Amino acid sequence: MAIQQGVVVSVDQEVAEVKEALKAKIQSHGSDHPTVIDTMVRLARAYARSGEMERAEKVLVRAIEICAPHGHEHPSLTNVLKASAIVLKKQHKYQQARGAFEALWLHLAQGRLARTGQPVGEMLN
Repeated sequence: MAIQQGVVVSVDQEVAEVKEALKAKIQSHGSDHPTVIDTMVRLARAYARSGEMERAEKVLVRAIEICAPHGHEHPSLTNVLKASAIVLKKQHKYQQARGAFEALWLHLAQGRLARTGQPVGEMLN
């Protein structure tokens, strides 16, 4: 079960609704728009809740491919990396999950450096 806009829906219904939303967003914004990537993350999370981890992983791999050309500046990359790490961990793919968590940390550190000019190491001192 999942809750959407305050209504309890089945996971299968959630997957179907998010898939439809993704199609609509791709048609209206193109495949690399941040709202499309965010919807892909929602779809991956719905797949994960339904136990379809391999499908969730495939959606997230595609989302990473779309974000990659933009580097750490893509606004949705944080959510994609976090969701990827969690899905990989749930599949007991611990080395890959660690890599995803490390990529997430690096992404956050690069963003901080770009925003503030201060490396993360200086923040910790």
